[in-house]
Amino acid sequence: MKEDIITELKQKASKLNKLICLTESEDTRILEAEIQATEQKIARICLIGNEKKVKSDLLKLNKELKLNEKTEIKQKLKTSKEFDLKKIKIIDNENYSKTDLHKMALQLLEIRKGKVKNEKEALEFLKNKMNFACMLLKQNKIDGIVSGANTSTSDTVRPALQIIKADKNSSIVSSYFLIILPHEKLANKEFVFADCGLNACPNAN
Repeated sequence: MKEDIITELKQKASKLNKLICLTESEDTRILEAEIQATEQKIARICLIGNEKKVKSDLLKLNKELKLNEKTEIKQKLKTSKEFDLKKIKIIDNENYSKTDLHKMALQLLEIRKGKVKNEKEALEFLKNKMNFACMLLKQNKIDGIVSGANTSTSDTVRPALQIIKADKNSSIVSSYFLIILPHEKLANKEFVFADCGLNACPNAN
């Protein structure tokens, strides 16, 4: 994999020191990414899920990585330090502060007026991790969300459009993929694909 653009992005992210929420804490790939991002100080990480289970899964995964010196992530970490759970912020959306959850539900009712009819529906809506994370972002309690490893594009994007919404100065919401290929014979190793998952008929504008 070409390192220059990846290194540049990591360095920029590290300087920003943003709090990024990962919603799919049940996915081993996400936990590996969390360990890597934390150890390399790419960002401050927040995981959504049951705190006891997430901590247990992280410790188990970290132990497995240490036992297998050949794993890609172990080579990237290049550290013998014990993984520090204190560095990890875990938020359990189903055991969140009742006061804060009530405020969040009331705010959601205002945002989704006519779509979410009452507080009971709002609380049910917030049991979904992506919905909950979008509300955290709306309240400026986190700086960004990473999702989609095992969640469909529609289930990832829909809550963002419903809760965060598009910028008032933008007519559409767009997306892109940054693809980096390691093959030495390819003339161009970096590709940006847009718009792959959101706009059916994108154009130059």
